[in-house]
Amino acid sequence: MSPGQGNGTSGHPYSPAPGLSELSDPLVRPTSDQLVVTGSSPATAPIVGVSDITLDRRQSPIPTGSALLKDTTEADELAKTHVFALVSPGDEHFNEPLPIQTEQPMAEVEEFDVEVAKPKPRTVGCSKYRHALRVLVPCRCDIEEDDERYSRLDRVGCISFVLYSWMTGLMWRSYKRGLRLQDMWKTSWWDSCDLNTDRLQRIWKDEVTDHGEKNASFFRACWQFCRTRLIVAGIIYCCCLCMGFLGPTLFVQKLIQQTEENDKSLQTKSYGVVLVVGLAGCEVGRAILFVTVWAINYRTCIRLKSACNGLVYRKIFQLNNLQQAGSSSEIVTLISSDIQRIFDAVRQSLLMIGGPVLMVGGTIYSVWLLGWMAFVGAGVLVLFYPVQAVLSKTLAKLRRRSVQKTESRIHLMTEIINSIRLIKMYAWEYPFCEKVVKMREEEHKHLAMTAWTQSTNLSLTPLVPVIAAVVTFLCHMAVGGELEPTQVFNILIIYYIIGSGGIRQIVLSFLPIIAMRVSCDRVQKFLLIAPVVRSIRKTKDSSVVLHVDGVTFSWEPFPDVPSDVDLTKPLLPTTKLPAALRDISMQVKTGSLVGLCGRVGCGKSSLFHGLLGQIYSTGGKLTMRGRIAYVPQEAWLVNDTVRENICFGEPYNYERYNEVVSVCHLTFDFTILPGGDECVIGERGSTLSGGQRQRISLARAVYSDREIFLLDDPLSAVDATVGADIFHNCIMKYLRGNGKTILLVSGQMQYLEQCDRIHVFKAGTVVQSGTHAELLREENSEYSQMVLTVKKDRKGLEAAAHGTNTPTVNSTAQVTVAVTEEKKKAGPVEAEDSSKGSMGWKVYRRYVEAAGGLRITTAILLVFAINMGLNTFSSWWLSFWFNHGSQARNITLPDNSTKVIHFVTLDKATAWYPGVYAGAVGLVVLLSIFRSFVFMKVTLRAAKKLHESAFSALMHAKTRFFDLTPNGRILNRISKDMDEVDSQIPFVSEIFLQNSMYCFFALLNIAIIFPWLLIAIVVLAGIFVWITRCFRSGVRDLKRLENVTTSPVLSLAASTVQGLSTIQAYGRQADLVQRFQSLVDLNSFPLFCFHCAIRWLGLRLDFLTIAFTVCAALLIVLLPDHITAAQAGLTLSFAVQMSGLFQYTVRLALETEGRFTSVERIIEYIDELPQEDIQDTKDVVSRDWPLLGRVVMERVVLRYDATLSAALKGISFVAEPGQRIGIVGRTGSGKSSLAAALFRLVEIESGQIQIDGVDTRSVNLITLRSRLSIIPQDPVLFAGSLRYNLDPFEKYTEVDIWDALSRVNLHHMVKALEGGLDFKVTQNGCNFSVGERQLICMARALLRRSRILFMDEATASIDSRTDSLLQETIRTAFHNCTMLTVAHRLNTVIHYDKILVIADGRVVEFGSPFELMNNSDGVFCQMVEASLATQS
Repeated sequence: MSPGQGNGTSGHPYSPAPGLSELSDPLVRPTSDQLVVTGSSPATAPIVGVSDITLDRRQSPIPTGSALLKDTTEADELAKTHVFALVSPGDEHFNEPLPIQTEQPMAEVEEFDVEVAKPKPRTVGCSKYRHALRVLVPCRCDIEEDDERYSRLDRVGCISFVLYSWMTGLMWRSYKRGLRLQDMWKTSWWDSCDLNTDRLQRIWKDEVTDHGEKNASFFRACWQFCRTRLIVAGIIYCCCLCMGFLGPTLFVQKLIQQTEENDKSLQTKSYGVVLVVGLAGCEVGRAILFVTVWAINYRTCIRLKSACNGLVYRKIFQLNNLQQAGSSSEIVTLISSDIQRIFDAVRQSLLMIGGPVLMVGGTIYSVWLLGWMAFVGAGVLVLFYPVQAVLSKTLAKLRRRSVQKTESRIHLMTEIINSIRLIKMYAWEYPFCEKVVKMREEEHKHLAMTAWTQSTNLSLTPLVPVIAAVVTFLCHMAVGGELEPTQVFNILIIYYIIGSGGIRQIVLSFLPIIAMRVSCDRVQKFLLIAPVVRSIRKTKDSSVVLHVDGVTFSWEPFPDVPSDVDLTKPLLPTTKLPAALRDISMQVKTGSLVGLCGRVGCGKSSLFHGLLGQIYSTGGKLTMRGRIAYVPQEAWLVNDTVRENICFGEPYNYERYNEVVSVCHLTFDFTILPGGDECVIGERGSTLSGGQRQRISLARAVYSDREIFLLDDPLSAVDATVGADIFHNCIMKYLRGNGKTILLVSGQMQYLEQCDRIHVFKAGTVVQSGTHAELLREENSEYSQMVLTVKKDRKGLEAAAHGTNTPTVNSTAQVTVAVTEEKKKAGPVEAEDSSKGSMGWKVYRRYVEAAGGLRITTAILLVFAINMGLNTFSSWWLSFWFNHGSQARNITLPDNSTKVIHFVTLDKATAWYPGVYAGAVGLVVLLSIFRSFVFMKVTLRAAKKLHESAFSALMHAKTRFFDLTPNGRILNRISKDMDEVDSQIPFVSEIFLQNSMYCFFALLNIAIIFPWLLIAIVVLAGIFVWITRCFRSGVRDLKRLENVTTSPVLSLAASTVQGLSTIQAYGRQADLVQRFQSLVDLNSFPLFCFHCAIRWLGLRLDFLTIAFTVCAALLIVLLPDHITAAQAGLTLSFAVQMSGLFQYTVRLALETEGRFTSVERIIEYIDELPQEDIQDTKDVVSRDWPLLGRVVMERVVLRYDATLSAALKGISFVAEPGQRIGIVGRTGSGKSSLAAALFRLVEIESGQIQIDGVDTRSVNLITLRSRLSIIPQDPVLFAGSLRYNLDPFEKYTEVDIWDALSRVNLHHMVKALEGGLDFKVTQNGCNFSVGERQLICMARALLRRSRILFMDEATASIDSRTDSLLQETIRTAFHNCTMLTVAHRLNTVIHYDKILVIADGRVVEFGSPFELMNNSDGVFCQMVEASLATQS
């Protein structure tokens, strides 16, 4: 059955997949021709009704749903005057009067805002199941080979589908040479993420509409999604249960009776053979029906998992900012853990049907066999259900708590990975490791309680039917009843069936369902986050591209505002609204260049977010005309080629592309990057310099060819010469020359002077507006103060430029272009390796060592053996009891013949027999509880040890690893793989050990009773070994492929959250959704095949055990003299149990091995990650080293990779104690590589670095980094309190913290925050501006009081006035520090003691500013003059 069919949906099985126009809100289905206002962007909020669109922006309630229009005239008028909430500002149809498609069917409309809704033909009857029913055809030949909607799986016939024969080719290929991703088939269209997400989204929309947000249930929506398929599978499963019940109750009973009669006639033996054939037929039917259920169920699970993944990912685009979307770690947890729980629950859900069905059938049969006393045993079984209900509730609570702790740990680890460079340079590895260990311990407390409760439940469940049998037998004999071998062993078999096929399966299905309920609640909470809903009018005047009048913007939702408050006027300070911007008014003409300036944190970036619809707004009105291109202050790049990052979904145009690359100053970069513009850059652009990232981000905006450009200080990351070139050639000539409208945030006066209009921000509002000349006329204004500061800095440069013109130092020839250090640093992101061949004992040995060693593991296995040995002993004791403690009596049959029957009763002489039986069962119960506790402790100990080792290896890995490895790949190991080790491996391996021990003792009992069966055992064991040895590699390879294909899914999801504003601005949600869906589909088929491979092997092993059961039954029939009735009953009892249990045990072994690939992947990180050289030896330096802070670099050569050219080529210079060294050079000349060499992020290839005469390579790495300080180019903040970001390990007093904040001019801002130092910082510090983040990082460095400070473009994102104040702070606060400062603004280092000029990784000049300026041919002198020229 295909998705979109059944459950009230109307999708035709051959209709095209629904378009991405339904991503945010599925279209309503009117019953007549009506117009529907809808949107074309998946990023958007519910559609705004016609009557609710108004000039008043007081957050009036806006109904969810589509607005139905009466005719095309009304729709035309509406389209001409409004921009609807569902259209992103970056969407290509934004602000366009869109055509009306009066004849186009609605299913074919994907990209129009107003469309005609026509009733869609609805399939009725069985026709909607046409595709699904075709699988009943034995051999399929009804599908054309070139139909792209179908995969090879859709061409499978009924026989191949039921027997999993279609898997044989893949299994054989795996055995011969291993499986690769290229060997996987294309995922079926019916299983695709796109199709199933559309369907689940419609169901979820109906669920919310019908029940409201408070009463809606995502769990119920999931049930509706897979209801029809589960019902069909459930019916087949009931037939399977009947077949499994019929064999023991009918044929086994007759075989035991025949053995008891001891009739050796040919007729009797022939009848016995018929019974054996009937038993074999029932078992074969049971096995085939059982795997048919799984064949249906697996595709159901794959579809639901794909749909949930797609729904969560699409929801990300409905959220307008990171504060709504949450952290990337939360999204990763939803996809990697919660949706996997949903998959597991649906996969196991049908098993709970067996409980009630077998319970009813077993009770009726046992009453017929034993009498009314059988109700006692049934009562014991019934009592298990309320106990199970209590345990289920307990497990649900424990699971919720453990998930919360797990999510907190993953959140912290995600932040650590994102900020690993800063953590290494601050030597925070061990403190952060300790913090993670503490969180892991808290997580383990909840995991331990969950695991022990689950393990106890799991181990005691198989004993429930045994206890029921004991109680039944004792009660029956206590009232004077007699027990015959036929009754006893049939009761045992029936209770075993009820236990294994009913009670145990209820447990196995209930545990995942409990976890699913928790996960569904978490997914539902995410899906119900309300997006920012807004309605924007189109400007009536075509000459005005943007008009804002009295609008207030906020990152938080506004509270209810009294109707008498006029929100079109400035808000009073007493009005408690969480406003980021208040009373914003401005008008922007088409084709104009508008400058925005102001101090750090005044709201410049927030305005852009407001125009993009990513924050809340209220009051006044906002009109706009045109599409928006956005360049954020922090560039966001995707893990793809440079060209794809620039085109970003736009068609590639050779001429336009080259023009854009040229004006954005990227041409030379392409000549040195590996592969040019086809070079694959690392995630977040980690393999590029800050200037390159920003220029690529700018090129993306320019190439998009939009009407409005929002440029958030893009020139701060490049040097003055490059910045001037970009401003004149790109912004002024290419953009403005083509009539584009530009809003430019900048603190550099040379650019603001050329703007048509300037808006000055202060404290969240516009305080000045006008041209440069007009603003200068206002004395003592904010703008005039900024100009005075810039003039002061300019005078300093001019004074240096007009010094004595006598050369005093040697310099190299003029360097016109700098080779970027990324030539040596960038490289392609390697594909994730998948291990090949057998896993080997090394993985298991490492797991055993982590669990406590061989002795503890041996003790655990011994406890399992004793436990299961006693369990089988109790059954053997029954046979012994009947053979030695039974009585005989002759009875007369209806045909007057006599028959000898054996029975047991409860009397004093034989009372010890039932006593031993009951005692053995009681001992088994106690051992099971003890075993569960010990097993939980051991497995969690192994998980804890592996986690600590892997995380320690990750923390001490070289930074090159993080540059070339996508975050999603790392997160996959610490989230999904670690979850397997924490929860899934203990769960599966415990059942495997329990069942394997039971199988061993069952075979041992059978062999003792019937030695002739050893021949059959040896033959079948040989076949078993050959099958498993040949084809278990397929299971292992498929699991590895599933693990490998999961990483890109998680990586893209995490990256999307981080770049949400950029994606929405360009309206590229559909492109990324398409990419995500492709990655999910790529992951779906290996996951599906992994489970099918286990069933493929399990079915064939089932046939082997059925053959063994047939051999045992035939020997009983043909050799009646060699066995008693009790022994026959015991043999058949074990054989019947083995027929299903053996293949289940082997399947569990394969699944355990498959899941151990997660252990293998974690061990890979422990053993194979390239580690930094962290010496454990005693430090060669004193505690107060360095005393002076003298830095010497001698002929330093640094190379990022052996295959790349050197980044530093013989750098030599000396920084005397207390000197301030300014490091300048063109963008990417190698300046930041000095920090990598000084902090030993990359070990130098040759040369020497000395600090106070000590070679840094001889100093412990942690000690070295802890004695240095750095303020990095990219400011890093962690989620938590502001105090935590300044002093994460509580080393400093509050007085020290406030003093540091005061020195960087942040104390007033912090005092105004709610909670002050306890103010909560969001992930990546998104609730602070980039400039504020940089100042916080500077305050953090002040607290360290190091003798050596490296500043890497620390003030690049700070306005000139704040920068001027900070330079004074730097001169006073760091007066006793040796400072190495990388700077693009030459005025910040012109007064330094020395200037180091670097180009192409070499020292070009080194000397005092006065000396360098005296050399008119020198590089620094030319840079200063060029900087002055750009400011003139």
